[in-house]
Amino acid sequence: MVHHHFLYGRLEKVSGCVLLFLFCLSVMLTGPAAATCYDRLTVKVDPAGSGNITSPQFSTNPSVYPSVYVLQISYTLTAVPNPGYEFVNWTVNYTTVTGNPITVSVADGQKTVRANFKIAEPNIPPAADAGEDQSVMEDARVFLDGSGSLDPDDGIIGYHWQQTDGPVVILSSPTVAAPFFTAPQIQSGQQALLFQLTVTDTDGATDTDTVSITVQDTDEDNINDPPSADAGDGQTVHERSLVTLDGSGSFDPDDGIRSYSWRQTEGPVVTLSDPSAAGPTFTAPGINADTLTMEFTLTVEDFSGAVAMDSVYIVVQKGSGSGSGGGGGGGCFISGTVR
Repeated sequence: MVHHHFLYGRLEKVSGCVLLFLFCLSVMLTGPAAATCYDRLTVKVDPAGSGNITSPQFSTNPSVYPSVYVLQISYTLTAVPNPGYEFVNWTVNYTTVTGNPITVSVADGQKTVRANFKIAEPNIPPAADAGEDQSVMEDARVFLDGSGSLDPDDGIIGYHWQQTDGPVVILSSPTVAAPFFTAPQIQSGQQALLFQLTVTDTDGATDTDTVSITVQDTDEDNINDPPSADAGDGQTVHERSLVTLDGSGSFDPDDGIRSYSWRQTEGPVVTLSDPSAAGPTFTAPGINADTLTMEFTLTVEDFSGAVAMDSVYIVVQKGSGSGSGGGGGGGCFISGTVR
């Protein structure tokens, strides 16, 4: 193709514009030289070979076709790094922009657009953590916990749980960090269930970890009775007030509760006075909205290693209050056991 570059001057007079239009029209009807009537864009890539610039109107190989011609007044360019490189920013001859893609106007003539790349830092793969092994009873609700998994640079974007051994159970969702299932019935003794967690970071790197859940037969003599977790009643409190969580209602019918473990699962992060206490405290955060909801999960373990979980919601209201957080309804109550 032969390009007639002498047509690129800006025509200031109406008569000149008319002549240019007629000439372009004639060239468009007679041959490929019509491209010379369009605005010109010069595309460069720096460093060479590190990436491509793509657009519906442009060649995807700017090193071969450094000059292209367009009909549009404006167009969008996307910089696509080659493997081992990452996009840094765009540089054009009238300003510097960092967004990708960018839209550039060619209504006022030639534009030089440069996509800047750099060698990408090597990705650090994630580390999967499928949680602690557990011992549970038949028909118990069992929570898997992959929330301890981490990725040091670009973050985890995917969780995938897969059962690899034992009687088949149905997970509430195999693609969340902490799914749950109902422990199956077994014939006698105990049965191990194995689950494998695979985590994926934003760069596509993966890692796996496995956890074992031992299910015990409830009909066996001298079998351990699992604990029952009780995270207390939900509360409505004022912002910046002292709130007390209450797991004292948890119990174990045979060998007793060995440990308590509180974990915040929703809302602005607060610091518990002692996550391993039955009744830790924290200061409710200040809020901008009228209310916000916080959730805390209590895990209790008995001396045989069986565990149970329960959750409680704390609703924080805007405004000031006096004293520590309490129930939302006010008044007094009496609790006890009827025999």
